[in-house]
Amino acid sequence: MKDEDYISEAELHDDAVYDVDATDGTLISEGEFPIPDGTGKIRIPRLVLEIEPLDFLQQVRIEVERARRKHPTNIHNVAEGYAVILEELDEYWDEVKTQTSRRVKDDLLKELVQVAAMCMRTAEDCDLV
Repeated sequence: MKDEDYISEAELHDDAVYDVDATDGTLISEGEFPIPDGTGKIRIPRLVLEIEPLDFLQQVRIEVERARRKHPTNIHNVAEGYAVILEELDEYWDEVKTQTSRRVKDDLLKELVQVAAMCMRTAEDCDLV
């Protein structure tokens, strides 16, 4: 497989760094990506792909994986899991307390995804599932 195979349907841009956000049907990424045959990495300055919007469970799984990359140490026990879940739940509560006219649906969903992701991660890390 050639490098071109990975970017043939993508729109490339040489500037700006973007976060991965697959919740709205667009995946925006940048960086180095491993080539599956193990021959090295392909450098992509910025890649924009149109994808189908993800359902809630898919968003949760992506958030779990993002959190594992950001915080690779496992949740050690259910008490630590509770603390992590509570922190995310407090962030959701902050969004809920926002005046109805100023609430942003995507912000509420983002916080709910993070709560669910920490529940899933706790269950996995503590061998409950």
